[in-house]
Amino acid sequence: MIKFGTEIRYHDLNFEDITLRPLGGDELNLATDSPYMQPYVPDISTPYTSRYTHHPREYSAYLQDKMEFSDIIVNIGLRFDYFQPDGVILADPSDPDIYNSIRPKNRYQDLNSNGIEDPGETYTLEQRQAFWYKNATDKIKLSPRLGVSFPVTETGVVHFSYGHFFQIPNFELLYRNPQFKIGTGTGNQGLIGNADLRPEQTISGEIGFQQQIASDMLLDMTAFFRDIRDLTGTRADEIEIFGGSATYSKLVNSDFGFVKGIILSLKNRYRLGVNFSVDYTFQIAKGTASDVEQSRNALLGGSLPEVQLVPLNWDQRHTLSGTAGYVAPGWGISFISTLGSGLPYSPRKTADVSSLRENSQTKPMTWNVDVRINKDFDVFKQKITLFLRVFNLFDRLNQSNVYDDTGSANYTTDLKRIESLHPNLYVNTLEEWFRNETYYDEPRRIEMGLMFSF
Repeated sequence: MIKFGTEIRYHDLNFEDITLRPLGGDELNLATDSPYMQPYVPDISTPYTSRYTHHPREYSAYLQDKMEFSDIIVNIGLRFDYFQPDGVILADPSDPDIYNSIRPKNRYQDLNSNGIEDPGETYTLEQRQAFWYKNATDKIKLSPRLGVSFPVTETGVVHFSYGHFFQIPNFELLYRNPQFKIGTGTGNQGLIGNADLRPEQTISGEIGFQQQIASDMLLDMTAFFRDIRDLTGTRADEIEIFGGSATYSKLVNSDFGFVKGIILSLKNRYRLGVNFSVDYTFQIAKGTASDVEQSRNALLGGSLPEVQLVPLNWDQRHTLSGTAGYVAPGWGISFISTLGSGLPYSPRKTADVSSLRENSQTKPMTWNVDVRINKDFDVFKQKITLFLRVFNLFDRLNQSNVYDDTGSANYTTDLKRIESLHPNLYVNTLEEWFRNETYYDEPRRIEMGLMFSF
């Protein structure tokens, strides 16, 4: 069986970000100035206003051939991707802000060759736009894919797959800080996007064995890996602004990571209305950074970026999930339970311990149970389903975030330290200040509703 297809995507992106400023001056003294101020919309040349319109385009086509023989099934495919970012990059990275040019040759044309900017020699904004930017290049990618399965016993099958996959970076990363406006101080003055980012590449492969162990029960064991390249980050050196007193950062394809693990799955088909499944996953997810700005933030904090692979924020080593349900004519009930080992976090550095690996400790484990019950009714020959959904059935306080000094959401040593200072408190107690509900997952939630089918 041969399949092929094409897809075209045309995007219309319109962005506008405005920070209103007080009329008569940018500085507002809340103690002495009148609160009934007149605001205004700052000009596009200021850091308070940004806007853009872009029309990126995606073209893709694929060809797949599925061949079934008496003892083997082979899938071979090839995908073609073509991306037009419709964006620009800087022609001179050392002079990024077109509204506040620094380098003399970009600011004026020295018509009389006297080396200074004379009246009439200053470039207009339109003249600068002609040489200030370069168009981002189009991106072309080919993705081969292969899948094979064949029986090894009467009820057992081995399956194997390998493929290349590409993902266009988030558009917000391509067009961040669209006018490339940078601060005027010293040190690192900001971060700009990069319309010339390459697509992120994932090489994925898996091999597994599927065995029927009863007439209605199936066991599946699969080992997998994912090698992820060209992830967006800020690991490259800071870009020096003309004059040498300031720098800025730019998003580039600097990060990478890998994921590997094994999945064990046991499932049964519906038998007398009962069904269940159990899945266990062991996974290792490591990389150079979990966030696109992680390396830049490390430099701003006086640290060096990680030079080795560290656990990523979603590196959950052990996950055990199960489902169970019963379906009868007119009604049904199902349960979903998930048990997971703790996600990583970075412990706080102290005077005694000045260097700790990123994400070197783990948060407490999590456990959750959801339930759904539904009942069908026939009303005027129409099917109406009454359903009840309960999330976090046992109202468990799963800790989604923790204090970096204790590894717990329930307690921090900062409480004792602040208590020793005997601060004046007018509204809350210290315990209330350090009780952070956002460090926990959502409590029990109950939903009821009706669903009409026609």
